[in-house]
Amino acid sequence: MEANEALSELSQRSRIFPHEAMLWAMDHLEEMTPALLEILEDAWADPDVLFDRLTEPELTVDYYALYLLAQARERRAYPLIVDFFSNPDKRVFELMQDLIFEDLGRILATVCHGDVGPIKRLVENETLNVYVAKRRARRPAGACSPARDRTA
Repeated sequence: MEANEALSELSQRSRIFPHEAMLWAMDHLEEMTPALLEILEDAWADPDVLFDRLTEPELTVDYYALYLLAQARERRAYPLIVDFFSNPDKRVFELMQDLIFEDLGRILATVCHGDVGPIKRLVENETLNVYVAKRRARRPAGACSPARDRTA
């Protein structure tokens, strides 16, 4: 499998999880990272398009990109994620609530690399849904620590 093939499989709208493509992507995170960042940048540049896509019952490549970038502990994803979840549009909560309640804290913790300022601003932002702010604040103990050497 190659990067473009994995991205193609991850982009297919299906209720079947793209197991092989995800495994390949996880094994090739360095190669996949630029394309995954571009997915978030493009999707979140026009929230209306993203919201239309997220109303479908199938998971989208946007979800996969978030999880893969977190797996890679990709620092460049941090401002993109914070900016998106700072959006006061109620659709952010309505369409992403499963991710918000289950994984957003861990995703932020893995990409923040010790810089908790943006997370604090999310929690303190009174224009956001109170549940979103509280869930963003949750993180595992020791999270947001500098990246560990993955080769160790």
